[in-house]
Amino acid sequence: MIIDRQRLMADIMKSKEASEDWNSGEYHQAIIDVCYGAWNLKENEAWDYKDLINHARFTYGEFAEFIVLAGKTNQQVTNNGFDGYFQNGYADGVGGCFANHTTAPLHRRLIKLMKMFNLNKTELGIKALEIMESVERIFMRETKHKDDEYTEIYQDVYDKYDKEYFNIDEQLMKYLNQFVKDTMSGKDALAA
Repeated sequence: MIIDRQRLMADIMKSKEASEDWNSGEYHQAIIDVCYGAWNLKENEAWDYKDLINHARFTYGEFAEFIVLAGKTNQQVTNNGFDGYFQNGYADGVGGCFANHTTAPLHRRLIKLMKMFNLNKTELGIKALEIMESVERIFMRETKHKDDEYTEIYQDVYDKYDKEYFNIDEQLMKYLNQFVKDTMSGKDALAA
């Protein structure tokens, strides 16, 4: 399923935090809020980030999955850089900073969804995709050399892509916020 607009909007309006974000024009954050709200329920306290992403996808559709992945990636990268994003488990969805992260299935899923939702058709989206694909290659290369003593080489490369991302992150989030507004109102290619 690509999107269950009716259920997603109903759940946004049921949540105090999500509805406040929605009504203030923070449309993408409202979707993140409603999905994180499910994680905060007692019956879901054993979830990890991957479970949250699966909940978004199977409850509201790939659209919500994409918005949560893109939004949380943005928050992690702007707070901790790409190295922190990978090491904190947001690319594989398991554990946290103390886990041994060696794969990036959620990062790969984000790239796939970026293409599915046509970000590769915009100049901004093409730049974002180039960054996301480049840091994945670096992470996989770094993971292969984990037995070697950590060098500054990887950090310098991550820093380069952090700077490139920081040059587009605000514009990208404005674009995604408008995309959410348009999609939820039916003014988009997903409207059917």
